[in-house]
Formats: sequence, C-alpha cells, structure tokens
Amino acid sequence: MGIERPIVKLYKYEENQFKLVAFIDDYEEISWESKLYEAGTFTLQINYNIPNAYLLQKGLFIQLDSDPYKFGEISDIQCTLDSSGKGGQYRIATGFDARYLFHKRIIKNLNTSEAWEYTGKGEMCLRMLVYSQCGLGESEIKRRLPIANTIPEQSRDTSITILGQNYCVKEAYSNLYDVLVTIATQSQIGWRVVFGGSLALEVFEGTDKSQYIRFDTDYQTLDSGTVTDSNGEYTNAVYIGGQGNGADRDIYEGEEEGAEGLSRYESWIDKNELTEEAQYITEADSILRQYAQTTVIEGKGLNKSPYEFETDYNIGDIVNFAFSGVSKNVPILSVSEHWTKGEYDIDFEVGKPINDLKRQLALLLRKIQSASNSVQSSTTSSVKWYTIPTDTQMKADEVSNDVIGFLGNVGSGAIFKLYYTSNGTGAKTYHVYLKQLEGNGKLTLTTGVSGKNNVQLSSGTYVTIIYVDTDGNVSSLA
Repeated sequence: MGIERPIVKLYKYEENQFKLVAFIDDYEEISWESKLYEAGTFTLQINYNIPNAYLLQKGLFIQLDSDPYKFGEISDIQCTLDSSGKGGQYRIATGFDARYLFHKRIIKNLNTSEAWEYTGKGEMCLRMLVYSQCGLGESEIKRRLPIANTIPEQSRDTSITILGQNYCVKEAYSNLYDVLVTIATQSQIGWRVVFGGSLALEVFEGTDKSQYIRFDTDYQTLDSGTVTDSNGEYTNAVYIGGQGNGADRDIYEGEEEGAEGLSRYESWIDKNELTEEAQYITEADSILRQYAQTTVIEGKGLNKSPYEFETDYNIGDIVNFAFSGVSKNVPILSVSEHWTKGEYDIDFEVGKPINDLKRQLALLLRKIQSASNSVQSSTTSSVKWYTIPTDTQMKADEVSNDVIGFLGNVGSGAIFKLYYTSNGTGAKTYHVYLKQLEGNGKLTLTTGVSGKNNVQLSSGTYVTIIYVDTDGNVSSLA
C-alpha cells in the first residue's frame, strides 16, 4: 500500500457473505492504526456533498485497497459543520479492525460449573476460547461469528509449532475480546482477523529484522523518538491470591532469583478463580515476564524512509531503534498511518527491548498460605526423596506428593519413571529438587508412554518445576 492514498472498499454483510457496495476514493483524509495485541482504530472523513458520502453507515465494513489486514467495521458516524458553511459539512466514519467483532460476545457455555478454563500455549488458549464461544464448538448457532478458526492438531503432526508462552485462562461472563487481548499480551503472540472475501483468525509471531531494518538518525529513517526508563511497573516478585478467604485463602509467591532487598519489586494480583498449582505457576510466569523490563520506547519514522510498512517490516517484527546514544532491538507494537490529499504520515509504538540472549525465567513458586482444602505446602521439609540410580520409578501411593527430590549419582545417564496411568492419573505439577546429584550425565523424567515428551535434567543442586499432562507428556515450567 505504501504512501499512496488507498482506495476504500465498502462492504455490507448479508446472506452470510460480505458484498461489495462501493469504491470510495474522493475522501478528505483517512487514518488506520495497526496493533499487535489489540484492535486498531480507523477514521474516514469525507465531504458530505460527495455522492458516496451517504453510503457510509454504521455496521458496514471498509477495506483499504485489497489489504487483508486493513478490514474493519464502522461503529460510529458523525456529521459536522464548520464555519465555512455548506462546503464545511463532513461525514466522519470511525471504527475498529475486525478483531473487535469478538467484543460482541461474553464468555458463556462454561466447561466447568464455575468458569471456562484452559491452560496451554497462548495460541491454543486463544483459538480454543474462540472455538468454544463463537465458533463451531458453540452449540447456539445464533452466537457464532463468521470467522474461520483452525485449531492446530499437534498430536497428529508434531512438526506444527504452537505459538506463545504458557497461559492459564479461567473466566466466567467476561467480555470475550478483552480476554483475547489479555491472552495475546501476556503470552506474547500477535493475532489478527484476515479478510480475503471471508474472515479468518490468524495467530503469528514477528521476524527479527534488527540487522537490516534500522530506524536511526544516522540512517535518516527516524523522525523523532522517546526512550523512558522507569521502575514504575517493574516487578520481579508477585503474590497471587487464589481460592478461599482470609486465613483460609490460597496465596502463592512467585519470584525471580535474586529478588531481595532493594532489588526486590513486589506486586499483588487477585485471582480467586484459580484452584490448581499449575495455574498459579503459569500466572506468575506471565506476570513476571510482562513486567520484567523497565524501558519503554516510542518513535515516529520518516514518511520518506526507504523502509515501507507491510513490505519491509510489519507488526510484531523486531527492528533496531537508535538515537542519542541509545540502540535497542525492539518489537513493533503499533503503526498509525494517516493519508490526506498529497500527504502521508506514519507513527510507531515499539515495545520493551528484546534481551540479547533469550531470557530464562528462573521462577521460584511456593505456597505461603494454604486453604483448608488444599494440598500440603511446597517446602523442602515435605520433599519425597529418591536416590539415583537405586530408585527408578514412582509408586502409586507416592503420586500425591507435590514436591519430589533426587540425590545420588546419575552417572552417564539415568531414567526415572513418574507414576502415570492411561486415564491420566499422575497428571500434575511437581516441584523438583536436585540435591547434590552427581555424575556427568542427565536424569530423564518420563511417564514411559511411547511418543510423548520427556524432560532431561542436568546433575547438580537446584530446584525446577515440571508438569505432567493428561496425555503423558512431561514438560518443564521453569
């Protein structure tokens, strides 16, 4: 699309399809905001005396040129008059991109008696929620939205990559769009609704282009920018309030290693709908990940830059942003474009800097207060210890332990089989302590189910967290 004024296509939805109503190219100005995690807004202003002006109506849809990502619904129509009289009459249409259609639904049809819940990669959380609330999984046809949604079937094709960090959804009667935005933001995935004659939900991750896309005063690609470094929202220790009340409430503490003294920044989150330890772990991980950085960057690119939006870079891509001695690799969170007759402007919002090395969150999670109906506290005094290589598997009566530990000598390699049955017994989260586990090999934790994921732990002295799912996969959560 670039800097050329786009043609506006106007659609209406009837008889289960989008029908083209008109082409509009004689407008005064238009702006479009593209965002990574939430629906962007658009504004179209046209002189009221233009023949096509009256066609703009609330509830119709516009598309810029044939761009599949610039498609949205008109939510408001405003008519204005300025002091110039009849020639100063304008019709202004505003709205959101197609993701905002999910705002029309609340989370209903709960898969438990209290809430709709799902824990997994961000993409699966997002897609399964859409499927259950307004897709083919919704039993009430009247609640379905005309948005195709493909659920990845990783169990059939192991080459499929499920995008995003782990996330826990547990919601009842919340607005569907608001929850989808939260899932995308905290699990760090981009999402959008694509239009190609019909609508489809797309989940994506950006590309690292920081080596050759540089918004830099030295390259004459940057108009202006601001870098703010503040501890205002920084968090490295979080307390999560779960089920129960008062002294009988579950409270978990999640923190990063080294979070102590003046270097400790605590926050509180009220999540009384959470009931399982795996959910607390996922919630703590997403909060600490989201607020781990302190630097926020904003900027405005030159509209005559050699880099063209959607051709050379896009939402979610990682680019280099440099000025005044600051150089950071940052993801693009939003781009705002504005066209008038003969003019084009573009503004950026870029996110928190990307670490040079992939950040490994060393999350230590422990229950500091227990509800009366909860399991035993996760402390080292309640560890069920196994000696390697003598002990090779967990017994059926030991599956109730939430905290297990290993000591001894792993040698050149050892295997320990966690308790698991075909009906999913044994699926849970374990705190795992390795105490002076010697040897030069690794300890493999497995359920013994063929074709499922296992976890290999190096010898040494440390604590980690693993999760056994209902299919017999073992994964690391720390």
